[in-house]
Amino acid sequence: MIAVPLHIEFSEPVLATALEGDPNSATSYPFIPGSQIRGALATRYWKSHQVTDLAADPKARRLFFEGSTRFLNAYPLDSAGDRMLPVPLSWRMEKGSEPPTLIYDWSIAKEEGDLEVPKPVGSPFCRLKYGAVELGEPLRRVAVHTQRDRQMGRATEDSGAVFRYEALAPGQAFEAAILFEDQATADLLAPHIEGMIFLGGSRSAGYGAASILPGEPSTS
Repeated sequence: MIAVPLHIEFSEPVLATALEGDPNSATSYPFIPGSQIRGALATRYWKSHQVTDLAADPKARRLFFEGSTRFLNAYPLDSAGDRMLPVPLSWRMEKGSEPPTLIYDWSIAKEEGDLEVPKPVGSPFCRLKYGAVELGEPLRRVAVHTQRDRQMGRATEDSGAVFRYEALAPGQAFEAAILFEDQATADLLAPHIEGMIFLGGSRSAGYGAASILPGEPSTS
């Protein structure tokens, strides 16, 4: 197994949203799903190779469709520049406490009296180092957009819907990883995992531009 880390930096806000929900609003996940990274890189591969049917191409199938190549989610970085991970659902802390404070893992032990008023850890991501936990949450940007009539160039009674977007703010760095089964497969994708890509939705409205840079591969 070969793991290639991907450093991703947003130059525009990113809307990594699910399909469901209010069609006039969108709230991004606090991370970039691996499926969106796969889609962005598949687009780059398709444009570079000018493949008519990407799903019928044997090399493209090995990279994007068969499941042997895995695209891991992109999570924010901690203060040292390392990839954070989601906070375990079993973590609890005392309600009203301020950092630094103790965090209890109820999947290991749940002792009565440890916490008077337990509550889940509020931050979505963490990094555990030397017995200490750093918590983190990505920055967001909220924007309101108004639909405009194409001919009039402004909102009208029939074309004036208001859209509220809560996106991941630009200027942030995240890290993902791609897992390859062998070096030959990794070499196929290597020319396409550096440079500009577009992630998420509303790209024509100034969302989604990001740069990617591969890190040092590791094997296991």
